[in-house]
Amino acid sequence: MLVSVIFAPPVVSAAGIPGDLDGDDVVSDDELTDAIIPYMEVKYLGSESDCLDLGELSLAAHNCMHIPYGTVIIPVSSPGNLLQGNILNKGGAPTASLMYEGLITRNSYDGVYDNWLAEDWDVSADATVWTFTLPEDATWHDGVPVTSEDVQFTHDYIKSNGLWISSVLRSVDHVECPDEHTVEYHLKEPYLMFKDAISHCPGVCVIPKHIWQNVADPPNHWQDPDLIGCGPFAYENRVSDQSLLMEANQDYHGNVPPYVDKVVLTVIKNMDSKILALKSGEVDVVGDLTAATAESLSGRENIAVYSIPDTRGIELSYNTQTYPANITGFRQAMRHAVDRDTIVSLVFGGATPHPQRPRS
Repeated sequence: MLVSVIFAPPVVSAAGIPGDLDGDDVVSDDELTDAIIPYMEVKYLGSESDCLDLGELSLAAHNCMHIPYGTVIIPVSSPGNLLQGNILNKGGAPTASLMYEGLITRNSYDGVYDNWLAEDWDVSADATVWTFTLPEDATWHDGVPVTSEDVQFTHDYIKSNGLWISSVLRSVDHVECPDEHTVEYHLKEPYLMFKDAISHCPGVCVIPKHIWQNVADPPNHWQDPDLIGCGPFAYENRVSDQSLLMEANQDYHGNVPPYVDKVVLTVIKNMDSKILALKSGEVDVVGDLTAATAESLSGRENIAVYSIPDTRGIELSYNTQTYPANITGFRQAMRHAVDRDTIVSLVFGGATPHPQRPRS
């Protein structure tokens, strides 16, 4: 299933970053030079060649100097989405988390696993020991270094408190810390899909031991001063039930620094209101659009429509233990009766892979 996402204003680059021509999310010195010269020729020599405008050129320069710039405003549907719920409860740490990080994350575009907090990982020959290496320069937002003890504490704390997210870690027997930047997950039995289990839907984020070891009631604890992660953006403040402000983590350990200076999540409950806010420039991005809505916005000035892979799906299933679905011939008849192409066209506007044919 493909989800259409809309961004504004327009983008002039290979990767969605002004001036970035090779798609590595960073504007090099040479790429910045290649952006400045056409701008100067157009502005001062009357050239008619394509170039970045002044705002885009400023973004390119800030990216080149690794200085976050500007604010991105993103609408969410409810106050509960401002903080994605309690990160140790049902929500976990989503792939899109900005304040918190898991060890690795699954790339929805090609299915591979990307570095998140861990800079490397390995698995034993029998798939019972998974080893993750942490970066030596990673720190929590309050300046305390991130160590393997935080990862071990996260595992032990989740399980000892019987939190819902502990189901993701049920295959783990114990966690060891050979040194400050190496952590080992010892599994109860071989499990080749362990990295899939901890990376998404929901992912297990790593929490700071020095904060959470003093929290006795984790399911109900969500205090603003304790919103300390190690992700690219740090908590700044929030207006209860209305908005959340995050600022770029200038000491972020990742290879690519935060691109923008501030991210604001603001509550807009109705999708029609979100679209109006996008058109007026009140917000910068709207996701989870229907194919029809995305099509209606395609081609509008200062709005670009993107389709990205999504992990969710829609399925039709039968209870094969009850009549008439317990009859093989009935299920086969239903399989032949369903017009899949029409469903894809009407429901998804054709913007989805052809659904798999159900088993009998």
